[in-house]
Amino acid sequence: MRNRVPDECARAAQWVSLRLDRQLSDFEEVLLEAHLARCPDCKALAANVIGLTGALRAAPLEQPAFTFEAPRRTRGRTVALRAVSTAAAVAVVGLSGLVSLQLSASRTRPGAAADRKVIGLKERQMDELNGLAQRASTAVRPSLAEQVTVGAQPSAPALAVPRGIFR
Repeated sequence: MRNRVPDECARAAQWVSLRLDRQLSDFEEVLLEAHLARCPDCKALAANVIGLTGALRAAPLEQPAFTFEAPRRTRGRTVALRAVSTAAAVAVVGLSGLVSLQLSASRTRPGAAADRKVIGLKERQMDELNGLAQRASTAVRPSLAEQVTVGAQPSAPALAVPRGIFR
């Protein structure tokens, strides 16, 4: 079974590194010192890391024996590559849309056109009935209060007959 490092020890190892870069807060410094006082493994790790870091920082900088220049990227190539990639993506999306439309159109049931005609006929009939109902409701008899005026004779009520019923 693999030996797991306790959470406190893992945190202490991170704090040792942060202390070397002077990025450890005062509170974390106190916690690190308390952990190192009771954990000999972490204390040995801290001593090794401090020694290695000190040796690396004290060593003189090495200069390479030859000069090296990174290749320059030409902007034209990257722009052309982006344009070609974009055009290819648009072509793939368009082509897949056309294919899916073709497949969906070929899968319609044979009686669908006849069903659409019947539905259209029924919608026209409903529209005609709605039109009749609207015309019939506009010719409403005036109420008794509207008919009676002081000293006037009431007129005969007008009966509205919807058009198209008795044809």
